[in-house]
Amino acid sequence: ILLIMSALEQKQYKSIRILIIFSFALFPLYLLPSGGFQIVDIIIILLSLVVFRTLNIYEFKKGIYLVTPFIPFIFWAIIVNTYYKITDTFFDIEYFLSIIYIVYGFHILFLFSIAFNRMLSSPKGITYIYWSLFVACITPLLLEPNWKGGRICLTFNNPNQLGYFVILTIFMLITTNYINTIQNNVKRNVYYFINFILILYSNFFAFISASRASIVGIVIFDIYLLYILFKKNIILVSLALLLLTVFIGFEIKFNIIYRDDYALSNSNLITHRFSEKNIIDDFKNR
Repeated sequence: ILLIMSALEQKQYKSIRILIIFSFALFPLYLLPSGGFQIVDIIIILLSLVVFRTLNIYEFKKGIYLVTPFIPFIFWAIIVNTYYKITDTFFDIEYFLSIIYIVYGFHILFLFSIAFNRMLSSPKGITYIYWSLFVACITPLLLEPNWKGGRICLTFNNPNQLGYFVILTIFMLITTNYINTIQNNVKRNVYYFINFILILYSNFFAFISASRASIVGIVIFDIYLLYILFKKNIILVSLALLLLTVFIGFEIKFNIIYRDDYALSNSNLITHRFSEKNIIDDFKNR
């Protein structure tokens, strides 16, 4: 019986790893309108079935612990949407869909907290998280890029979504690196390779999106990440920063990767967004 349970547990971990990699690969692919169903939701449903089939009380409590601080927000959103539905004589299904989206978002938080916890309980689990982040930066380049107002969206519907994706990806890389310093289960060559590729692509994505928040954020993260990676060698930090600056500079100036006769050049667009639009005023308005 113990051998059978052990075999089932190993099979479950393997399924979770595969589904996590597939979900990360599909997260950036917006094939349908924003705010609704996407292809990745199919993988999330399958992951939910695998995780919840073997959910134990400890994992349930841990997931609830993460979601509990947001419960008042969920109730408030339901109250507000219900009020607008009652006071509006015109039937609009969007009121109900918005509640479903909010609850579904916290379901994903609950689900992935448990899935990551199970992955990290295995020595090889963190390696799969690194590779998941890697494929997430590759799949947006596999399809014809979208454009909006001269800004590149890649597979997203909006360039700001690409900017958010960059910040979330690089922040998750920092978190994964921190966990790896504790577990130290990833081979050094894999560790440095994944970090280099993710930093490179994150910078590239941030600048082609022309998202001001993303550009400012990625510059700060670059300095922090490169310091953590090469803090014992200031020459390597300086060289890495120089290479990143040269790569980004050439892409902005000459549009090496993507060209469009009707779009503003990246250099003019980024200059315009930073010089003509006041970030502080935009923040106050929002």
